[in-house]
Amino acid sequence: MARERRLAEIFVEVADSLVEDFDVIDLLHRLSARCLELLDVLAAEILLADAHGELQIIAAPDEHTRLLELFALQHDQGPAPSVN
Repeated sequence: MARERRLAEIFVEVADSLVEDFDVIDLLHRLSARCLELLDVLAAEILLADAHGELQIIAAPDEHTRLLELFALQHDQGPAPSVN
């Protein structure tokens, strides 16, 4: 039951942040951190494809995760598929 309660708290946290002048990058960083907490994984980041179809890291809960994913993207490795 504690996990369900925490999930509900996170939904409230996200909803509370969606005000007129909210910071999208801050929201995405917090969301990736909450994914680590809820999903029992070692890393989580949010990637978006740019205009050329290349994946770009938008948010990660810490700099270490971000650097590892950048390295994987540069070498076409890792769990994120190439977008074309």
